[in-house]
Amino acid sequence: MAVLLLWQRIYLINDAANLSFSLPTWLGIAESLFSFFALLVVCRRTLARWAHWLPVVLCLLIFGNYVAANLADQAQSPGPRTDIYVFSDYAAQLVRLGQNPYQHDLYEGYHAYRIIPTFTTPLQNDSLSGTEVYPPLMFLSLLPFQWLGLPSAYAYGFFTLLTLAVIYVATPRIFRPIVLLPFFAGEGFLTIPLSGAGESVWLFFIALLIARWSRSRERGLWYGLACAVKQNVWLLAPFLLIRVWRSDGRREALRFALLSGGVFLLINLPFIVAGPGEWFSAILRPFWEPQIYLSVGLSRLTEYGLVLLSKDAYLVLVGGVLAIALVLYGRRGGRWTAAIWLVPGIAAWFSYRALLHYWVFLALPVLLDLLTTERAAEPVVEAPRSRRVSLEVLLIGGFAAALGAALLVYAAAPAAVEAHIHWPVTTVNNRVQDLSLTVTNHSSETMQPRFLVQGDFYHQTVFWHIRRGPIELAPGESGDYDLTGTWPVWSMPYYTGNQIIVADDDNYDLRAFAGLPQDNTVNYPDLPKNIDYRYWRDDQNAPTNWSRLAQPASQPDITWRSASSPGPATCA
Repeated sequence: MAVLLLWQRIYLINDAANLSFSLPTWLGIAESLFSFFALLVVCRRTLARWAHWLPVVLCLLIFGNYVAANLADQAQSPGPRTDIYVFSDYAAQLVRLGQNPYQHDLYEGYHAYRIIPTFTTPLQNDSLSGTEVYPPLMFLSLLPFQWLGLPSAYAYGFFTLLTLAVIYVATPRIFRPIVLLPFFAGEGFLTIPLSGAGESVWLFFIALLIARWSRSRERGLWYGLACAVKQNVWLLAPFLLIRVWRSDGRREALRFALLSGGVFLLINLPFIVAGPGEWFSAILRPFWEPQIYLSVGLSRLTEYGLVLLSKDAYLVLVGGVLAIALVLYGRRGGRWTAAIWLVPGIAAWFSYRALLHYWVFLALPVLLDLLTTERAAEPVVEAPRSRRVSLEVLLIGGFAAALGAALLVYAAAPAAVEAHIHWPVTTVNNRVQDLSLTVTNHSSETMQPRFLVQGDFYHQTVFWHIRRGPIELAPGESGDYDLTGTWPVWSMPYYTGNQIIVADDDNYDLRAFAGLPQDNTVNYPDLPKNIDYRYWRDDQNAPTNWSRLAQPASQPDITWRSASSPGPATCA
């Protein structure tokens, strides 16, 4: 299986990138040769004692392949991939200069690091998040790389390797040859850290927490370190307290709480003392900052305009899920000890902003917990049948019914805002970079429209500029707007299927959607393109992907003979 994964990764290397950066080519040749050696070794009737290390070596080669491909990509388009890394590296640089990052505006990092615009964090009011919003260990983890002169962009990839090493060492020997393979089957576990997302740092400490769970004095240390990296780990606190209390008693639960809280406070204390207000505001900013909808969870319904559920409704859902999970774990947690690691992911799934890396890594602690934690076999007891409905069923059933009712109510609600595109739309080189539309405010509140573009060519929605149009729309008022996207970053191919989102700069409930339909005919050379003439070239001479046939300079004089007259037709 490891060889197949390696071969797949070698095949997926972009050969065009290797023309200017040859490392992936050399690495791929060496990897393919080593894969034959690995297969020859396992063909023996009796395996050598060192053969169980082959999957580990193959997994390291796959990881090296990803790093080489990332280096090749960086050679063609230099610059970090996410604002998470930009702000963390910028903050680490400030710490080296004796500054408190929480007291600085890090917006200049976008320019200094030449970040790709689609990997920023847009806010609802058409601005960008420009502050460090994570606890200090997120950026302090980059300091060793900066001190050693190593590229800190690969620090999060390094922590991924450390996490996998902890999982491998802590796993029972019988499962070691295969325990790492699932995490190399897909690209998410490796490409996300190499792209600049810092999830692997807290994941490393959570892996140590699980691997060293039997050491009661270490549990608080590792959890406190994880809490000092990112806020989503905080959601585990009440569940871990219940677990420790249930297994080791009230005294150990108190020790766990004091130790983890003390470690968290110790790491944050210098920044709290330097600026308590700035630290407190920055750490809590993810909970109140008006970020745009971006989700692969439930709120994708709102992001795509299918059900306009309000932001407050999503907050209520998250609170309800956490409360129900806490009750269920308190009553039935003895049978579901490993399930607590899914809590941050489940809560994020119901949130208004739920990116994939918020929960994709949670499979690692779940697997590690299942493989390492000893579980006493519970005796099978035939419980007497009861007609009473259990509390668990009532809670889950009531939540599901409330969620379904909320979706129906919001889906049936009349539109508060409407948007209509002015057709035809002008294109330049088959891309839309200017657009006109009419927006009508049916709500009882005055709105300040902002316009976002969404399509499969973007990683997230991006704002377009208002070239002409009223700043505000009063209740019942309509306005015409001319929009533009800076070429080529914000323009969009007309044929991919896109939509324009109208949103208020403050109120999440005032939203409207206008679609630009997909045109699949561009994929077929024998079919006419743009057959409904929705899109026109910028010179306005013809529809997009159409051209006018030129008239000849002089018309030939054609003389036709009748069928009864002999001889062919002549052309003068």
